Amino acid sequence: MEVSGVSGGLGWRRQYLNKQVMQMNVENLEMSKFRQAIFPIENRELKKFIPFAMLIFITVFNFTQLRNIKDAVVLTAPGSGGEAISYLKTLIVMPSVILMSAFYVRLRKSASFERSYTVIVGFFIAFFIIFNYFLFPNADHLHMSLDTISSLKAAYPRVQFIFPVIGAWTYSLYYLMAEMWGTFVLSVLFWQFANDNIGTHEAKRFYPQFLLVNAVATILVGVAMKAAGGIQMTNNVVIVGGLVMLYIFRYVNTEVLTDPRFTSDVSAKTKKQKVKLSFGESLKQLVASPYIGYLSMMILAYGLSINMIEVCWKDIAVKVYPLKEDYAAMMADYSLYTGLTGVVLVMISKGVLRRYGWLPCAIITPLVISVSGAVYFSTTLFPGVVEPWMLLAGFTSPQIFVFALGMGGVILSKSSKYSFFDPTKEMAYIPLPYDLRMTGKAAADGIGGRLGKAGSGYIQMALFAVTAGSLQDILPYLACILVALSALWIFSVFRLNALYNQALVDAEIED
Repeated sequence: MEVSGVSGGLGWRRQYLNKQVMQMNVENLEMSKFRQAIFPIENRELKKFIPFAMLIFITVFNFTQLRNIKDAVVLTAPGSGGEAISYLKTLIVMPSVILMSAFYVRLRKSASFERSYTVIVGFFIAFFIIFNYFLFPNADHLHMSLDTISSLKAAYPRVQFIFPVIGAWTYSLYYLMAEMWGTFVLSVLFWQFANDNIGTHEAKRFYPQFLLVNAVATILVGVAMKAAGGIQMTNNVVIVGGLVMLYIFRYVNTEVLTDPRFTSDVSAKTKKQKVKLSFGESLKQLVASPYIGYLSMMILAYGLSINMIEVCWKDIAVKVYPLKEDYAAMMADYSLYTGLTGVVLVMISKGVLRRYGWLPCAIITPLVISVSGAVYFSTTLFPGVVEPWMLLAGFTSPQIFVFALGMGGVILSKSSKYSFFDPTKEMAYIPLPYDLRMTGKAAADGIGGRLGKAGSGYIQMALFAVTAGSLQDILPYLACILVALSALWIFSVFRLNALYNQALVDAEIED
């Protein structure tokens, strides 16, 4: 497999990497073992590391706030529930992400990455301003009444859950924009920016620290949302955070990446590359690439699996917390617990990645999700078996017990994804040629990741149509699908591991 075309000959790159590794080794000798284990960033690298860390901090901070708010407004809308999420992801989010991905690739063909980043982030900021100050305050006048939604649901029971999505259209639009922030601003824009400007010798030390910053941001979201005291105030924080992101991004490009200490022939040549592939050509290349195929399969399996578990848990959560503000407060606690768990797992993942390599880190997340899903679905499918455990844990209400157990499973799954899955996924892109890396991220993350969640929605929609039931009625089918996905995910991890190691050898990049 050709992986060195972006750089031409390898001699100059080998010399550069050897020089960087020798310099890093000399500086590592000057660091204590404690610092190497906790914060292995050289003093000379702080000018580069800190702005990147701040950028991912605010990006994740905003993403987590938006995720919490979108669930609060959609799930508590008149006539809504967990089932509405399936229709949102399939009929609204998925087509919009495909269009946005096509727009992004076209934008990158005609504009620099710096301009592309500014345009996309600016677009999101403008929408959140409009929603917060015009749409949200007038939602009651813009939405269908509960009586209208209820009558439509009764008239068309096999597609009944689409009507709350249409009826509360401003909330659905907000849900869409919040989802796309995570897909494009975080998964595509930030990580492409990082992959293009952080070398492999830096990535093993920078990326685990970024994931620690990610966990801290998630913790602080819980604190910030409680302090803000409302959805509109939280949206104000999102807007200000987006403006600060634009400033930091400009600072990195004008002050950091122009510093001779952080420039190299690799990054210079990479930045001069023009995107030559159309969106359709990119998809054809991805289909023909086993490397991207297995990587996309892992992302797809994660999206399908976590969505099945999370949607079922949120359906219980909205019954326990039926009011918007109460649900948002619960999600603030959820973010706090997720962040704290993430900090612990990030510290573990750093050691696992450094000592055992890529494969052990990549295999942990599918194992965690498989076990969490099995335990959670068992509480509904086999209530008699888990009842003694419920009483032992001090719960008297089965609904509260299922809610708490589901929250714990989702927290572990999400934290393991941020701590183990994300860094290994991003490292897998680095040895690829620039064109394939750029279009690969847009397709694998933007489309593959969203197809995972949308695919879960399509499955659930089909089951709703066949059974004319609710989420509780289709749980046995979802449990069987989760088992098959786990097996496929683990197989893809092992196959990609072999290809990744070969790619590193071919590119003469030290693993």
